[in-house]
Amino acid sequence: MKANEVRLTDFLSKTDTQFVIPIYQRNYDWKKNHCEQLINDILEAGRNEKIHFIGSIVYVHDGVYSSGIKELVVIDGQQRITTITLLCIALYHFLREKNPTDMQANKILKQFIVNEFAEENQRLKLKVSENNDSDLKALINDYHTDEETYSNIITNYKYFKHQISDENVDTILRGINMLIFVEVSLDRIQDNAQRIFESMNSTGLDLSQADLIRNYILMNLSAKEQNEIYKKYWEYIEISTRIGADNKMSEFIRDYLTLKTKCITKEEEVYKTFKQKYPHQDINQLEDVLSEIKQLAKPYSRLLSPTKEEDKKIQQEIKNINLLKINTSYPFLMKVYDDYLTDKIDKDCFYRILRFIQTFAIRRFVLDLPTNSFNKIFMVLYDRIDQSNYEESIYKYIMSLGGKQRIPNDSEIRETLKDKDIYSARGKNKEYLLAQLENWQNKEFVEIVGNDNITIEHIFPQTPNNDWKIQLNKEEYNDFASTYLHTLGNLTLSGNNGSLGNKTFEQKKYMNYDGKEQGYIYSRLWMNSYLKTIDTWNIKNYQERTKILTDRFLEVWKLPNIHIEKDSYAGEINIFDIDDPTGKTMQYARFFGKIVRTTDSKLEYAGLLIYVAKNIYEIAPKEFIENLSTELNLGKDLPNWRRPQKIDEEYSIETNLSAKDIFKRVRSILNTFRLEEDLYICFKDDDVI
Repeated sequence: MKANEVRLTDFLSKTDTQFVIPIYQRNYDWKKNHCEQLINDILEAGRNEKIHFIGSIVYVHDGVYSSGIKELVVIDGQQRITTITLLCIALYHFLREKNPTDMQANKILKQFIVNEFAEENQRLKLKVSENNDSDLKALINDYHTDEETYSNIITNYKYFKHQISDENVDTILRGINMLIFVEVSLDRIQDNAQRIFESMNSTGLDLSQADLIRNYILMNLSAKEQNEIYKKYWEYIEISTRIGADNKMSEFIRDYLTLKTKCITKEEEVYKTFKQKYPHQDINQLEDVLSEIKQLAKPYSRLLSPTKEEDKKIQQEIKNINLLKINTSYPFLMKVYDDYLTDKIDKDCFYRILRFIQTFAIRRFVLDLPTNSFNKIFMVLYDRIDQSNYEESIYKYIMSLGGKQRIPNDSEIRETLKDKDIYSARGKNKEYLLAQLENWQNKEFVEIVGNDNITIEHIFPQTPNNDWKIQLNKEEYNDFASTYLHTLGNLTLSGNNGSLGNKTFEQKKYMNYDGKEQGYIYSRLWMNSYLKTIDTWNIKNYQERTKILTDRFLEVWKLPNIHIEKDSYAGEINIFDIDDPTGKTMQYARFFGKIVRTTDSKLEYAGLLIYVAKNIYEIAPKEFIENLSTELNLGKDLPNWRRPQKIDEEYSIETNLSAKDIFKRVRSILNTFRLEEDLYICFKDDDVI
């Protein structure tokens, strides 16, 4: 590796040289704010005639010449060198428009922009990625560009063109001549370009996790292999996971890794985890990995953008899931979606699964059960599917979960909805709930979410007028004001929220100001159907309407008719809440929602350790060995072990340990795979914790 301080104009004016932005580099992403900072720095340097340092440019030089042109493969600094080139093109055009024979314009063109005598494909001194290449050529050759397609290349060129004037052009030219940088030249054979790339962070724009992964995959391939892999796999994945200008590829890879490793990868560790999971392999192994990722990019794309799904029924349910922000279900849903797209399950089955996911989420919302366990549930859910009993096995697994992971039953829903504050709920949950109640099995769909013309109305108002105190006795008035104000039974939907306000129930029911039929009696919404039949709003009618709405809730989000054999959860304790199990006898354990016992109705502690270890090891053996070998004393040779037990044909664990030490090891396994909410212990009744 060689590093030198170099004047930028000297670097760009190298003869018979092409600066190549390799296909594994991210797209050109600099925006107006980056260009504004650059031009301001250049103007200041030009005014003061002081050297200005702009960072570094790192390139790989292997001494290979193609048709007399030396190629320098830029692995760091592409944003900067591309932007400087755009500025040079803007200066060239500005000067040429003033005088077509301007010597300075001709110098800029031939020194910084083109190799004058090179073949067409090497004429430009900067060779950018394919999706930017046509735009760059269009700028230089005055071609027409597609104005409807957003391009950073075109946008930033136009910005620079607008900034150049007769008053500052000489200052800009002087400023460019004052720019210096560190030139880092790498030898392809002797230097580890990948490691150096990872350590560089001077591009002015942070690399995304997906950028790092793309570089990791493609950098060490030949140029031909890079292009083949990029075109066959990466380009499709990248396009599929983009929503407008927002690229969600890092999130997609994170969800894919969650599915494969059964661990929740931190956002900033996606690249690190990918490298650990997929160390550099030969081209065939690489294609196997990318083929699966590409396969799942299609359903993931539709999860991100439901309008890509042609079936309106399925499209609406995906929109519902996104409205509820159940994004943690994506690792599971992208696999199920793929099964639907490849005809492993039919549309009706997929629809019911999507509805069930919503049922799981909205029932838990009603009981205020935490959502932080969702990712742990969904990361293993697909592996719990019995392919011969696909749909039912999903329901059975979810419905067998206990504790804070459970799906609330009908009795819990009925009791909670009596006084649950729905109106104050965060996010879109309340809108989703009311919209679903309104539209369930209605022939005419009413757009509720995002419809500014329909708002949530309090029947007993938030700021009631004095007439309410007259019409209700003191106890009922206080009950509404303090307990039932924001509950489901006191909420409805209205297109006239501003008009109804704090008026009495009778006024709200019959209101017809200016013949606009604002009252409940005129409403075509199902939510107001019961209100048409009553003449006063009191606790008795509130309770009746709450029952009607609750009955409809339990119909909309109905639990599958599946018998689940469960023990009572009353005596279960999360393993992390048990200080010391010494001297206590386990009646059973519940792991991943499944009751675990031995034949004599007693589960020994050593048996629990092996059971948990085997289950996790089968799901993610590589991660298990890498993270837990030392902690569990995991090994193949057993010279000094007193009671080893196998978790597979090769590996065993020492189980001659105290109950406390066994629990410590079990917790380590659960912590490593972030399954803290997945193991509960039930001790015999006479054992007190």
